[in-house]
Amino acid sequence: MIHRPYLAYTYTVTDSWKDSEGNIFFEIKEEAEQQMFSPLYCTLWKLSDTGETLEMESTTWDYPTEFDTDSFYYRIYYCQE
Repeated sequence: MIHRPYLAYTYTVTDSWKDSEGNIFFEIKEEAEQQMFSPLYCTLWKLSDTGETLEMESTTWDYPTEFDTDSFYYRIYYCQE
């Protein structure tokens, strides 16, 4: 039996920069291979200056300019030892 992924995306970094605190930001286009899902998301990623926290937020129309922690599309991940 061949197992295929249920959902697959292609991620493309369209821009990146570092703020004055040393955090790194990425604007990323997420394109779904399956037509039943939204074909495109515009996502803002923020990697903390320590590399221990990653925040992301996606929209289907344009890149977010800030993070809305109450948004369904907001995610935060922490590095654990």
